[in-house]
Amino acid sequence: MQETKAKNTDEWFREVYGPDGRGWHISTTTSVARINAIGVSENTSSVSHETFDLNFVKSRHAWSLFFDDVRLSSQDIEYMRQSFRFLK
Repeated sequence: MQETKAKNTDEWFREVYGPDGRGWHISTTTSVARINAIGVSENTSSVSHETFDLNFVKSRHAWSLFFDDVRLSSQDIEYMRQSFRFLK
């Protein structure tokens, strides 16, 4: 958890990555328990292992969930992905 000045995930993204995104973009948006969440990805393709994240902002605090295929099996990651309804 981190304190933030942002009121929502879009403001948080600009706060963390700057107005130009610094080589990153919002790759997914979803809502979990009526709280908006975003996934962030690099603009360029990478040879590194697969990663997946969700970033939430509520009450001037930001939380990030980070999953990768080194710590979790690809089946576990896919199960978590399917547990959320993606809007983008």
